[in-house]
Amino acid sequence: MVRKIQEQPSESVLIKTILEMSGITTEKIEKQIESLINDVMRPKLLYWDIKKMSELTCMEPSYLEKYVLHDPRMKVYERRNGKGKRFWEYEGSVKALKEIVDEWY
Repeated sequence: MVRKIQEQPSESVLIKTILEMSGITTEKIEKQIESLINDVMRPKLLYWDIKKMSELTCMEPSYLEKYVLHDPRMKVYERRNGKGKRFWEYEGSVKALKEIVDEWY
């Protein structure tokens, strides 16, 4: 009687199987890696003006003026030297902008 020796699965197959059983798929890992790369590659802004805000949100400056920038949550982050150009602290104003837009739906 000839006994067939059972082959051991490769380490990568074993790891992949364990991860998939845990609900972690290749697609989820790729998405997470892509997100991390995007975070690293994104320029770290301290402030932004209405032009940059318009560019990054795909909203026209006039639309931002009318529906976003007059909101008290955005006013908190607005800075201006006298009558000079307005700009906003980036991190806080992004959170406020998300809150404002989320209320529309």
